[in-house]
Amino acid sequence: MPAAQAAVDCVVGPGVTQTNTSVTGTNGNDTIDCTGANPGKRVNSKGGNDTVTGSVFDDTIDGDGGNDTLTGGRGKDILIGNRGHDTLTGSGGHDLLYGGKGNDTLTGSAGAGNDTINGGAGDDRLNGGTGPDFMNGGTGTDILSGDAGRDTLRGPRNDGSVDDLNGG
Repeated sequence: MPAAQAAVDCVVGPGVTQTNTSVTGTNGNDTIDCTGANPGKRVNSKGGNDTVTGSVFDDTIDGDGGNDTLTGGRGKDILIGNRGHDTLTGSGGHDLLYGGKGNDTLTGSAGAGNDTINGGAGDDRLNGGTGPDFMNGGTGTDILSGDAGRDTLRGPRNDGSVDDLNGG
């Protein structure tokens, strides 16, 4: 059994608060870097145009309002853009990406993770990783592009828009 490791905080800017397991941003533009953090974190960046990077553990990152850039780490991450035009990027784990309202760009794991990618409302661009991914564009005119894995690409029925679905 490995030795217990001390908790390591994220690198954050002024006004951002954190505990061993959670980080809360401000209503301004925050940069929150949890790359070396231990254990996995639950991050709510709040308002503003924020940049958040996850740890190697399982993280939940919620962009809340603003045009955010959220990047997962190697763990099984949950990235939630919410309101705004967001950019969400998974990493090596089996990730869940949800764009929410706004015109978002969501990209699955660079590795072989089995990702679930949901665009939500707005005109979104969804890109699968190399593993078998599930992508659902949501309402709006979306572009879904698979990759090397066996992907499932879906758009909602009867939402009045035409989606572009590209297999890998």
